[in-house]
Parts: sequence; structure tokens; C-alpha cells
Amino acid sequence: MNNLIIRNYRVVLLRCCGYICKDKDKLCKVFNVGGLNQFTKSMSKFFFFFFREIFLFIWIFIFSTLGRVGLVSSVNYSTKLENMRGQGDEKNIIGYEELLADQKNDKVLIIDVREQKEIDETGKLPRSIHIPMGNVTQMLNLTDEEFKNQFNKSKPHKDTKIVLSCRSGMRSANVQQELLKLGYENAYNYIGGWSEWESKQKS
Repeated sequence: MNNLIIRNYRVVLLRCCGYICKDKDKLCKVFNVGGLNQFTKSMSKFFFFFFREIFLFIWIFIFSTLGRVGLVSSVNYSTKLENMRGQGDEKNIIGYEELLADQKNDKVLIIDVREQKEIDETGKLPRSIHIPMGNVTQMLNLTDEEFKNQFNKSKPHKDTKIVLSCRSGMRSANVQQELLKLGYENAYNYIGGWSEWESKQKS
């Protein structure tokens, strides 16, 4: 039984350390142990510390990897949101100069889709009508007469140019996508939104 224990320790030890040693006494001498009991205790301590270090290494590796994955995911998510802001359909976006021209064109319908609280603080975009983001499609389902009475503007047709604006172009991009799906092919997003318009007006 004792010889079996020694042989088992020797096999594991050789696999872990890569040390070639076939003689029991030589093996004991290498680790400075004088007998079977000391040898057994030494090996127990060795494997305890060895596997403890392996466990700590694996633990650190796993959590550091998860941390990097979480960081990358967070960065990618933030980048995606940033790319969404002020975009929309690439073919149907306008800038400040085109907005100024559209404000002078009675055939263009400009819709400020910000919330009422925002409008109370800043006022709506000049020459626009105000319809909160969540109500735009509902208002477009009104009859021509109902729309005219409520907004003092003619209800847009499918080919009418519609310019959508919010604070920074993100919400208006979402509304634009909804209108495009409904068949309003000339729905445009003002990518600068109120923030750009106000800044340009002050400069």
C-alpha cells in the first residue's frame, strides 16, 4: 500500500514538474524529505499550494475575460447609440441650410416631435406644427378636415415633403422610419434638431 502511494505521487509529480526520476530515494532526496511520512506530508503541501495557484489563476483569468467582454460590449453599445443619434434614412436627411429653405416653402410640412414640456421651455421650431413623437401616426390618420382644424395646415399626402425635428435628431429619426413604412417616401429627418438650430441662430 505504501509503495502504491509513493508510485502514485511519483507519477503525478513527474507530470506536473516534468522531472524524470525512477528511484524513490532520489525523489525523496530532491525534495529534502527523509521518510515516507515526511514525503507524504511534503507532497500533500506541494499539491495543495499547486492546485491553489491553479485555481487562483483560472479564477483571475475568467473574471478578467468577463470584464473585457463587458467593457467591449459597453463600448460597442455606446457607439451604436451614438451612431443612431441624428441619423435615420441616409437618403432622406437634411441639414441646417436646407431646413431654412424648407421653412420658406409652404408645400413642406415641418413637424416638431418633441414633448409638450420641451415646447413650453423653448417654443416649437419656427414654421412647424407640434405633434409629440408618440402621436404622429395617429394624427396622420385624421381626416383632411380634422387635421386642418387642429393644425391650421393641410394634411400631407404620401408624396408631400415632411421634415421631422426633435432635440438632436434621434427621436425624429425613429418617427421618420415609421412614416417611411407607411408610404410617406418624402419623410426627411433634420439631423441637427433644435440644438443645432438654436446654436446656429445665436451665432
